[in-house]
Amino acid sequence: MTALLGLLLCLGAAAAGEPDVWARDAVSFAEEQGLMDAGNPRAQEPATRAELAAMLTRLFGAQTEADLSAYRDVPGTAWYHSAMAKAVAMGLFEGSGDTLAPEAKLTREQAAAVLGRAYGVCGGSDEALAAFADRDEVGTWAKDALAAMTGEGYMKGNGKGINPAGAITRQELAQLLYNLTGTISDGTSFPADGNVLLRLNGESALSGVTVNGNLVLGGETSEALELRRVTVKGSLVLPGGRNVTLTQGSAAGKVVCSGGKTAFATETGGDVWVLGGSASVSGSLASLHALGDVSYESGTAAEATVSGATLTVASGAAVSVATLDRKGSAVTGEGRVDAATVEKKDCRVMTAGTELTEKIDAGVAAVKIAAAKPANDAKPSSPDISTTVKFTGVDTSNCDGADEDVRYVTLLWYADGKLAETHRRFALTEGATASFTTKMVYTGAMKAQKAVTVRLQYEDEAVSLTQTVNTHLELLPSKIQTIRVEATARRNTSVYSGMSLTHWIGTMRQGTTGVYIGYNDTISGLVVLPDGTTGWVRWSDLNISRKDYVQYTDYTREQKENFVNYTKGYSSTSDYLVWVNLKTQKVNIFTGAEGSWKLIRAFSCCTGKNSTPTIAGVFRYQYRNNFWDFGDYYVKQVMVFNGGHAFHTRTYVKATGGLLDPTIGRPASHGCVRMYDADVNWMAANIPFGSTVVVF
Repeated sequence: MTALLGLLLCLGAAAAGEPDVWARDAVSFAEEQGLMDAGNPRAQEPATRAELAAMLTRLFGAQTEADLSAYRDVPGTAWYHSAMAKAVAMGLFEGSGDTLAPEAKLTREQAAAVLGRAYGVCGGSDEALAAFADRDEVGTWAKDALAAMTGEGYMKGNGKGINPAGAITRQELAQLLYNLTGTISDGTSFPADGNVLLRLNGESALSGVTVNGNLVLGGETSEALELRRVTVKGSLVLPGGRNVTLTQGSAAGKVVCSGGKTAFATETGGDVWVLGGSASVSGSLASLHALGDVSYESGTAAEATVSGATLTVASGAAVSVATLDRKGSAVTGEGRVDAATVEKKDCRVMTAGTELTEKIDAGVAAVKIAAAKPANDAKPSSPDISTTVKFTGVDTSNCDGADEDVRYVTLLWYADGKLAETHRRFALTEGATASFTTKMVYTGAMKAQKAVTVRLQYEDEAVSLTQTVNTHLELLPSKIQTIRVEATARRNTSVYSGMSLTHWIGTMRQGTTGVYIGYNDTISGLVVLPDGTTGWVRWSDLNISRKDYVQYTDYTREQKENFVNYTKGYSSTSDYLVWVNLKTQKVNIFTGAEGSWKLIRAFSCCTGKNSTPTIAGVFRYQYRNNFWDFGDYYVKQVMVFNGGHAFHTRTYVKATGGLLDPTIGRPASHGCVRMYDADVNWMAANIPFGSTVVVF
């Protein structure tokens, strides 16, 4: 086991179960250390953030727990609560707002960031990622950690890339821990070579030890730990906050403070990295890298790099050259800083007598984005939306990279707020263009307009342009049909505007066929004539078709949701919408709101027969009765939506309680909507009064 024994990240799919051959030693190590269940390692399953926290804190022997009450997704009863609390106390895990996402799948770049902090793997070069085809997909926040982990040989790709956002499996995680940890020691013996994880047990001193790899201090210590005549050829790693002093010639190639509140003092020079938390540092140093807040108490440092943190130089300390290379960096204190170079905006140098040089990266705040080719409207017949944008006002002065005329940024395209494309290494130059095409999918919940947004991100700066286009839903062909019963005039008959056959408006000639849409008992029928005239004619003058108009195949969820949301655009005074589809004999129930209705139920029903149809239209659910009595028979659970029309059960014989007419799935009623008892009972219990009822 050497530090250069790399992990081959397996990107292919495999069934969860026993480990692959290459991971067997690592999984056995994890089982022996209690990091995986012996005999059931679930080696090829994706690892979660909580599982990494549990593995690390058990391996390190962590005891201190942070207060997690601010995080809403780590319940106190969860198996991982203690592990997450310890990982946060060690400074290895950070939340996003009020969440820690313990059950989320762990990505490769997340694993690199957490393990890099835990084992002090830092200071990687961008060149370490150059060989990976997907290097531009690495998140900015993980770039340094992944570069260091690949540069040290702990992580490797598979010839295709490093797959930074892909889920890491439990066996891959075990292999990383196996390689990083090396030998676990209790302080009584140390290996001749390789990394060492030292589990301290309240010791106050460690003497006469040489470690030819990295030495990671785990376990618990007394208030202060003194390292006497200790030589660490690699990195001395102080995770989770330590108070450590190097004396009697002790030295380390690099000292890494990662999380918590660390106090570190040395008698000899070296490189000190503070990856997170805060640290108090004393002693003469070759270099100091502050990614967390540092108080430099005494000694001299040839150089200091401050990356988004605050370096306080006390009166007993001096720094020859300080570089502030990230936004928000600060150098302050009563000590001496001979020279400082500011490379980013919003940095401050407040030490007296410091020679200040500004090489400030202009960033992207002044970049202007215009539509060189404006985004076009979409139509059902031509659903593609495309646009080209142009960037001006690009200032590439003092930006990172060898090419002085190019600034490499992350370019993001969004469609209606959803990320559609990511280009992590977009070459931004004056006058550069970028194009994007998206397809409007006319299904599900859609809007009359669609937003297309381009966003440039550079470190913590961003500029964007949003274009709004029309989707022309009014052109969406409706595939939904309704029953249109034909009625033919037996003889020449007058047409009236009133249902009581008043106010003559024309004549329906013998043999003329219209669409029969309503009735007034056996007095009159409402018809639509071929010329579009709608009126009432004498009932006895009509031959009403007895054709079966039912479509026995139901429409899809998408067709139904398109119909109510966009073809018709129905609204309701409640969170429910009811649509009776006469053609398919279905009662469709939706929840949501206008334009975003979602189908939740589809009940079979029986609507009015051809001669006494269920009247089409848009109505409101008005009131409910327990039953209607018709003399010899009755119906139950009556939900009235249009005067005398209602939802209710099938008809029951009063004398016996048995079904009089069991018909469901085809028209047979006198105009009401008959349903199975359980279905109409569900509606009565859930649909509020006033809800919209559509009959179509």
